[in-house]
Amino acid sequence: MLVYHNTFVSPGLALNLQTSATSHHFAIANNVFVGPSPPGPRVADWSAPIDHGSLDHDGWFPDGTFDFDAAGRWTSFAAMQGAGVLEAHGVLLTAPIFASGLVPPGSFRTTMAPADATLDGATNAVDAGVVLANLNDGFTGAAPDLGALEVGCPIPLFGVRPEGVDETNEPTGCAGATVTTTSSTTTTTLPWILIRTSTLSLRDDPADPRRRRIAFKSATKFDPAANRILPPVPGSGGDPTRGGATLAVYNAAGSGEAVTVALPASGPLAGWSLLGAGRYRFRSKDPSAAIRTVTVHADRVSVRGGKAAWTYTLDEPAQGRVAVRLTLGTDRPWCAEAPGAVDAVNDFVAVRDAPPPTSCPPVP
Repeated sequence: MLVYHNTFVSPGLALNLQTSATSHHFAIANNVFVGPSPPGPRVADWSAPIDHGSLDHDGWFPDGTFDFDAAGRWTSFAAMQGAGVLEAHGVLLTAPIFASGLVPPGSFRTTMAPADATLDGATNAVDAGVVLANLNDGFTGAAPDLGALEVGCPIPLFGVRPEGVDETNEPTGCAGATVTTTSSTTTTTLPWILIRTSTLSLRDDPADPRRRRIAFKSATKFDPAANRILPPVPGSGGDPTRGGATLAVYNAAGSGEAVTVALPASGPLAGWSLLGAGRYRFRSKDPSAAIRTVTVHADRVSVRGGKAAWTYTLDEPAQGRVAVRLTLGTDRPWCAEAPGAVDAVNDFVAVRDAPPPTSCPPVP
């Protein structure tokens, strides 16, 4: 068994193997093992006898007791390394380990949104790996990074691949191909995250523009990882309390109807607030504002607004399809699109629970 370039973030132990059966002929290298901090009684607990097996060039966090049963039990990483049995070239990782601030959940019962395991550029897991011919040749820097993702390389695609992407052109790291889509330039990362339209309704009243309405909701809990809503990490470039946000609602069938609203980070009448870990809310106290509230939670976004400042008109016989694009700070936008179940002059109600689009329509 060859175990290379994995990232393990666990709430109990960084590594746990409980069996009396001997582990034969294996190599474990270039992995990241992260457990809770402060640690429990042990950081690693491996009860199996080892026969022609090696653990080396891995990164471990935090420091504590490393118990490998017959191979040895040590009260610190330095003691294990000094014994010369395991991890002769391994490293005790320094925090922060992940750029997103990822840490183990409180227990295995905790539901987590898809996590970004990209390494923090300052951690000593960067350039700490060993070169494995034909496996990690496409690294950057002096040596391969530990873990599943090489810093500075494109993130692999997860889940269903977008239209136009197959095994010949999907990104697979630094050595992978680039992706070409019809709505973007050639790039190694898709320029948006495609999400479903749970509900979307628009209302117009030419006689009284104050009665215009916009309401949108997306709930992605049961969708593939690539199509789920993951709020930005507080303090990151996507944090709307720092960089604000932009909302665009537009006709995706070619009429040219579009409204774009800036949602400022802060101000005397409107701004974003952090409600808790990964939960953001935009609220406007201006009674005439086009957008009153936006909430962003894990796997959920909702938008409400309207009145005369909301200038999206519904004077065409039908909209066909309407798209919503929400961009927080410098993050990639979330993009949704849906056809109408009710589609008439002055009234548009999207098909409920419309799936993510195959690509994000360009804003007119």
